[in-house]
Amino acid sequence: MYVSGIIAEYNPFHKGHKYHMDKTREFSSHIIVALDGHFMQRGDISICSKWARTEMALENGGDLVVEIPAVFSLAPAMRFAVGGVETLSALGLVDCLSFGSESGEIDLLQKAAEAAASPMIKEQLDKELAKGKTFARAREDAVALVFSPEIAAVFKTPNNNLAIEYINALRSTESSIAPVTIKRYGADHDSAQDHETVSASFVRHLISMRGIENVKEYLPFKSYEILRREESLHLCPSLLSSLEKTLLGILRQKSLEELKNLPDVSEGIENRLYAAIRASSSLEELYAAIKTKRYPLSRIRRLILTAVLGFSRDLYRHSPGYIRVLGFNEKGRELLHQARKTATLPIIMKTAQIEKAGPAAQEIFTAECAATDLYNLSLPAVQKCGTEMTNNSIRTKSRKDYKP
Repeated sequence: MYVSGIIAEYNPFHKGHKYHMDKTREFSSHIIVALDGHFMQRGDISICSKWARTEMALENGGDLVVEIPAVFSLAPAMRFAVGGVETLSALGLVDCLSFGSESGEIDLLQKAAEAAASPMIKEQLDKELAKGKTFARAREDAVALVFSPEIAAVFKTPNNNLAIEYINALRSTESSIAPVTIKRYGADHDSAQDHETVSASFVRHLISMRGIENVKEYLPFKSYEILRREESLHLCPSLLSSLEKTLLGILRQKSLEELKNLPDVSEGIENRLYAAIRASSSLEELYAAIKTKRYPLSRIRRLILTAVLGFSRDLYRHSPGYIRVLGFNEKGRELLHQARKTATLPIIMKTAQIEKAGPAAQEIFTAECAATDLYNLSLPAVQKCGTEMTNNSIRTKSRKDYKP
């Protein structure tokens, strides 16, 4: 048995994801996917539910899907990577972490990861940050000055950067999982291309502008089928814009002290956020009022969502606390049987099991419930509160047991 882990969003699962899954399958007997829930690391909302995306993963090569809690997915890339790695490591089964990169060269990525984590760049990084640069740009420039432009060039593309975070997360958590990279096929995260392999962000944009029927050529058949079914049930697409008044209404009730206690607040940005909330009548106005060279849009969007959800700095000090199983097939059932002997965290198949997982796990799951309740308001057919408590693991490739 050789088990590969994948950390993913699959928002939605497109042909580029299928390529990565198929290449991983070439050297794996089993594949475990650590999937984020209803909100994404870049501060966006899932186009369809995590249950639908779980089914996409199972139908396209995954065997077991476990959840990265919202307190890790709505976080900077470093924490997102740690959440995914800790979740996979806790199963005690995963041999390698497979991830895509523009580089496709694991040795080069490991050198870049070593440079990023080196104490040697700290002083130079602080100097670059003082110039008002984003963290990503400041780190790239610091590595170029302290190490070499060749290593710094690795940081120029988004998936290389995420790969570096994965490698350093494996190191910082002292995981026995080995990093493996597969050269990406197709478009970068935020780009659009004319051929059939495009980025997930482009697919979401196309869905929001023209409808799901216009993305068929970019998705594996099963993914497209699942999206169309969700649409027919009025459970897709979910768009952050549909929550605009809800988000603004909740934000206007937040005190300066509450904003100061948000997980990713530093350097007085809470004052800028507080003033912008009171001066803005739309999300776009709010983003524009807060955004600077130092604070990119993804960070601002995460700040806003964590404020709305009531996530505090203390909540982000926890480890995952449990392993939430979203779905599995027969090969995944084999993995779960083994994991009962090897897992270092409680395995949650039914939400009632959270009660036995301890206070920290319960706190993380309460945050997950809040995220799903907010997500349910974004759907074409608004769903009731509390569905996180009633939806349990998908037990086969069929979704018949799921009720919105």
